[in-house]
Amino acid sequence: MPGGGPASSVITSNRAVDEWVALFDDPILANSALDRVAHRAHQIVMQGPSLRAARAPGAAKAGRRPTKT
Repeated sequence: MPGGGPASSVITSNRAVDEWVALFDDPILANSALDRVAHRAHQIVMQGPSLRAARAPGAAKAGRRPTKT
């Protein structure tokens, strides 16, 4: 990105933030990377039934209901 101006990013995960460090081989690098990602971040935690199953092709015919995540 030329000029290094402000930018927005969205990171999605099916894991809680406190589980992310365990995904790295080196906990020091993990903490450093996550500090940079989390600095001035806004977390939006969504709970409830998954909309993916209800929106899948054929879901209405199969009578599928959203699964709780």
